[in-house]
Amino acid sequence: MSVDRARLRFVEVVREQFLGLAAIGYEEAEASELEVRFRNEEFGVDVKLCHETLSYEVYCTVEWEQYACTPADLLRVSDPEAAKRYRDPSGHTPESVQLAVAEVARIVVAHGTRALRGDPGFFARAAVLRAEAADVWYRQQRAVEIRRMAFAAFRERRYCECIDLYEQIVDMLSPAEMAKLHYARRRV
Repeated sequence: MSVDRARLRFVEVVREQFLGLAAIGYEEAEASELEVRFRNEEFGVDVKLCHETLSYEVYCTVEWEQYACTPADLLRVSDPEAAKRYRDPSGHTPESVQLAVAEVARIVVAHGTRALRGDPGFFARAAVLRAEAADVWYRQQRAVEIRRMAFAAFRERRYCECIDLYEQIVDMLSPAEMAKLHYARRRV
């Protein structure tokens, strides 16, 4: 499916939805069919919105020094439960681009005030929370693989291997997995 990017009006929609940035000293620094960047010289902060070429996701970052906060990062600081549910919205029609940019703008305005003003404490906290979320994600992905291997070991009666695997994620085991672990321990 080939989409005429100009028809999507991404740049115009971003300008409309982020008009409020001008009130706190932001100016448009650059714009193209796929990206719009606003800059606040006083705070040293950039707000960059991109319309991804393949996924059509509307991606946003609030950048200050070495930090870059996404809408998920902004939410993680102020509303952790909403951050867990957040996914970058996408738009491949003019209407869906309008909705996607509006959603991102709502989050940036409602949850990014401190970031937009270049608050170092906010960016530091967001970086810590992002690292914690990445660790949780990695641990969950690793647990999926360990469960697969432990199930195979249990099924094949390799109980020592099953025990070693399940003990790596003992705090994440389901009741059924815990029962398999106890059973395997009794068999060795």
